[in-house]
Amino acid sequence: MTAIHPLPHPSVPESPSGRDTLVRMYDGAMTHLASARQSAPDQQKESISTVVKILNHLKEATEKTGSPEDDGTDLSALYAYMIDRLSISHSGLGIDPINEVSWLLRNLRDFSTRPKGRSPVDG
Repeated sequence: MTAIHPLPHPSVPESPSGRDTLVRMYDGAMTHLASARQSAPDQQKESISTVVKILNHLKEATEKTGSPEDDGTDLSALYAYMIDRLSISHSGLGIDPINEVSWLLRNLRDFSTRPKGRSPVDG
């Protein structure tokens, strides 16, 4: 089984938009979480570790920008929270943290693909 690298490979041309890269990272994390739900404990830990690497990368990138999102959301704190939740699951204490982080990532992905200026209530 070929491992999927969590971060974009330097030789792969970058997409024209940082938003596209962000969506790919969310998709990759969600794929690994789905794998973790269906895997044996050893494979589950590997999948969770990969998601933690992705979230750490996103957290560091967010911290480098130094500013909250347009709506005041501190994504760095949210990424840190997700990492903490996955550490609970990583230690074998249940699947609820995996489900919670999956839900958060899915919502972040949906929000990041929404056209600018369109509110969540617009559908």
